[in-house]
Amino acid sequence: MVFVLIALWGIALILLRFDPKNISIRWLSVLLFCGGCGAIAILIGEQLLPYVREKSDSVVLQTILYRIQVTCSGFSYYGIPYSYILFSLYYYPIFVNKRWFKFIPYILSLPIVLMLIFTPVYPVTDVELYPLLASWSVVYVLVGSILILSKREELPNLKRNHILTSLAIVPTVLFVLVMNYVLPSFEVYRMWKYNTWIVIYGTIVFILAIFNYGFLGMQLFIERKKLDITLQAITSGTAILNHAIKNDAGKMRLFGHKIKSYAQNTEQKELEEDIGVILKATSHIQQMIQKVHHQTQDIVLKKGSYNLKDMLDETLENTRPYLSQVKIITSVDENINLFCDKTHVMETLQNIVMNAIDAIPEGGEIEMIGYEMKQVHVLEIKDTGFGINKNHLKKVMDPFFTTKTKDTMNFGLGLAYVYNVMNKHGGSLDIKSSRDEGTTVILKFPKK
Repeated sequence: MVFVLIALWGIALILLRFDPKNISIRWLSVLLFCGGCGAIAILIGEQLLPYVREKSDSVVLQTILYRIQVTCSGFSYYGIPYSYILFSLYYYPIFVNKRWFKFIPYILSLPIVLMLIFTPVYPVTDVELYPLLASWSVVYVLVGSILILSKREELPNLKRNHILTSLAIVPTVLFVLVMNYVLPSFEVYRMWKYNTWIVIYGTIVFILAIFNYGFLGMQLFIERKKLDITLQAITSGTAILNHAIKNDAGKMRLFGHKIKSYAQNTEQKELEEDIGVILKATSHIQQMIQKVHHQTQDIVLKKGSYNLKDMLDETLENTRPYLSQVKIITSVDENINLFCDKTHVMETLQNIVMNAIDAIPEGGEIEMIGYEMKQVHVLEIKDTGFGINKNHLKKVMDPFFTTKTKDTMNFGLGLAYVYNVMNKHGGSLDIKSSRDEGTTVILKFPKK
């Protein structure tokens, strides 16, 4: 039981450490805390209390330990099904935005309140109390499991994340339900001793998931935190680099023009041609550093209310010269207004459209779908291009990663910039793609 306690509380602390604002993670941590309380109750009842009774006559110490045992047992028996059903409701939040949902936690706590009032907390020795406890606990756990398993994810990384999360949580809780609630209802007691094995299973799945694929979005959360830190470092570094190169390039152009004038006045054509090459090179350097600086500088938003369809139409008009061989399909709700910085969002859209144009052959299609969800406005931009292979898909938002090796003015900062813009707006950027099957970019903007 020591392992159970350490494993459950350790995982709870890890989850809270990485994403304390996520309410589903908070309820899962409560579930793990309640499970750990059950391990404490068993440790006290099976080992600590017998030892104290044997070695000490202190009634006070025995009473304190017994009350701790009773409290921990109550948290375990009542807290596990209650926190599990609430975790599932927030994990698959189909009801969260309903007006009546705020009353659900109180309604779901009624069986606990009634049992605390009318039945003993511990020990549950009355054969009729286990069926009473199981009557609502089984419902909570089964409904919660159905909700979790009913959730569907479209993005491959989120789908894999959901599968591993389900594998770690659902079998573990169902096993505990049978051992701690169902079997005692049929007078089969002390089956909790087998819970160690299912906790070991859940811990192994959690460890494998978190280091390889992600758990409850934690790997995605960690990756995006790393990307945020990388972008901050690049912003600082390119600001210094821009200042230094801009000054030196300016000096080179100044003296280059002086030498060019001298070459023209003295009719030295070879020198004039040579200095022309140098001036073009300095101009190219300045353009490059300006582009890098623009796409990596810290973004300050100037928000207003703008119509999404109008911004898309304007983006398509700006990119019209590149669209002659591309079929454009738009299906955007005309009533969607974004509270956003128009300049940065327009550049974001142009980046994505130009990427799509570069990726599709002649006669390809770009489809834009804009719709409204409960908490966000969604824009999907799909192309019928070459797609992105799995190895590259993991890196497309990394700064300076690019597959466009022929374009000397492409620095692999476009999607990093798009991510930064969406992050500043409190939204998100997701990318779905498979080789030879096209790419879908999904932008989610929070509602005002």
